[in-house]
Amino acid sequence: MGTVDKIYIEFPHRWWPTGRSGVSFVWRKEDIEKMPENLLWTTGVLGFYAEDNHHTTLCGWIVGEHAEAMEKANDEEV
Repeated sequence: MGTVDKIYIEFPHRWWPTGRSGVSFVWRKEDIEKMPENLLWTTGVLGFYAEDNHHTTLCGWIVGEHAEAMEKANDEEV
């Protein structure tokens, strides 16, 4: 199956609209080309999605080589 990671972000209050399950990301080629090498892994985050039982938490998914690169990044970068 390969490397699959989740990124949880908890906020003090819900700021995204109710009824929305989250947001998916699509990157433009020119934006990826300008990105610093150490942050290229961020282009592999598929999106952030609301957690049903945690109303102030979003869960992000990242897979494959991008997930492996994120695991090597320091906490500050992540």
